[in-house]
Amino acid sequence: MRRMQALSAAIALTFFVGAAMAEEEPMTTAQVLEKHLELVGDRDLPAVMGFYAPDAFMITPDAILQGPNQIRTFFVAQMAEFALPGLDFKLKEKKVNGNIAYIAYIVWTADTAENIYHYASDTFVIENGRIVAQTIAFSVTPK
Repeated sequence: MRRMQALSAAIALTFFVGAAMAEEEPMTTAQVLEKHLELVGDRDLPAVMGFYAPDAFMITPDAILQGPNQIRTFFVAQMAEFALPGLDFKLKEKKVNGNIAYIAYIVWTADTAENIYHYASDTFVIENGRIVAQTIAFSVTPK
């Protein structure tokens, strides 16, 4: 009887540990990109920043932003501009290569109250469910 109880306990423990480990697996590159785009669209800054690794960096046309605090300043400005009335944002292309330490790439255009983004491109390096590097380039004309 004790053996059966011990065996049952071991099986239950294996099941619960396995289930907990499955819950902790990082999101795939595609899942991270989809969630990032959704959260940026919702202008949920804290959630967006939660996807960046502590040592992440972003290369913009103006600067290399090191770490989440500097990256946050970029998103504060972008989200403020994109929140103005009249936004017309179009995601033109999206490509993902790999699941663990690979690239996600998007091309987009936007017409905001302040600027026309004729062509814009972001590239993301995602490792273990976190954005570790991002580049953004765009052709923009102020209104």
